[in-house]
Amino acid sequence: MILIHWNANFLKTISRAWGSLREANNSHCRSCKFYHHNAYLKCAVHPSKVLMAAAQDCSDYCLRQGR
Repeated sequence: MILIHWNANFLKTISRAWGSLREANNSHCRSCKFYHHNAYLKCAVHPSKVLMAAAQDCSDYCLRQGR
């Protein structure tokens, strides 16, 4: 009985993690000039929203020009 309960919680956790990963891959943050591949601060303007679904409507989005 305990094993079944643990297994159900494990599957929920994996499902949430997979959903977060899909959100991150679909985000347009990666093409914004304020986004950086820094492990500590990925977005200087909205660090709490970066790579999340909420970032899709970011009012400060600015397309990064060629490097």
